Amino acid sequence: MPTAAKLVAGVVFAALGYAIFVSMVTVYADDRVPEYLLPLCLVAGLIVGWQICGKNALGLMSGVGNGYTAIVAQVFVILFFYRLLRCCKGLCAADMTNQLTR
Repeated sequence: MPTAAKLVAGVVFAALGYAIFVSMVTVYADDRVPEYLLPLCLVAGLIVGWQICGKNALGLMSGVGNGYTAIVAQVFVILFFYRLLRCCKGLCAADMTNQLTR
């Protein structure tokens, strides 16, 4: 059931996902940023904020703990799906080959 707490948490964590995207872009050259990175960060923030943080909104102190939990979960989800999508595109094999030939 949609509530105001879930909606606000989803929007705030989607904005946090954008901040994570901006911090990840600085690692790449301008032409090498994956096109799926921004939607991945935004959708992960929306889902984690809605499911983890918005569902458990009970008070101030529990909200702080739920917020930290949601941030860690969001970063984990982003990194997991980022690596999964890279492996699906065959970039993991190229990374491993480059590391072995060094």
